[in-house]
Amino acid sequence: MKGKIKRFFLEKRELIVFLGVLAVIFTTVITVISIAMKDANNVSGEIESEITSSPIPSSSSKGTESSKELPTTIGMPITGEYKIVREFFDSTKSSEELATAIIYTGSYYVESKGISFAREDNSSFEVNAIYPGTVKEINYDEANGYSITIDHNNGLMSIYKSLSSCNVSQNDYVASSDIIGVSGSRVYDSEAGVHVHVEVKLNNNYLNLKDLIGKEIEEVVNVK
Repeated sequence: MKGKIKRFFLEKRELIVFLGVLAVIFTTVITVISIAMKDANNVSGEIESEITSSPIPSSSSKGTESSKELPTTIGMPITGEYKIVREFFDSTKSSEELATAIIYTGSYYVESKGISFAREDNSSFEVNAIYPGTVKEINYDEANGYSITIDHNNGLMSIYKSLSSCNVSQNDYVASSDIIGVSGSRVYDSEAGVHVHVEVKLNNNYLNLKDLIGKEIEEVVNVK
């Protein structure tokens, strides 16, 4: 009888130990799972916060103003080596300077309202806008080739003539780095060879591009 009682208590004690071990294991597993879920939630929150705070990149495509970085100064319509074959007509210039500011059309003479740029070897070249803006008008005729008018806002416009081809469409937004066309020759000023003739207008008044290059746009549009 005593042996049975002793065995009963031994078996009961082993059961209690076993149950205790199970309880410890269960508690440990629950704790590990809880910590893992907490860490996962923290990581997810951090990622979500980064996504929310980070700017979403917009799709960049030609013709959208938001995709272009605006420069602050007026630039050149040509890159690399160049020569000026036609000056802007200014009555205050010397007779020698005025000689290069007169255009012979083949039947009469007219004052040059812009600057004509060319290569030394008379080769064609790509033409870019002098300042960002919206293509307002595109024309073509045998006398001038392609001509492109770009609106820079605040009454400032630039016109590019004597182009052999046009790379833009009306209402396109262009940056200074965008190629708008390729230089060519025109009947209106055949003596200039292959060139681009660039005119700048502020509120319908013609300006000398040479006086504007490198200037802040505000300096130009705010001149009285």
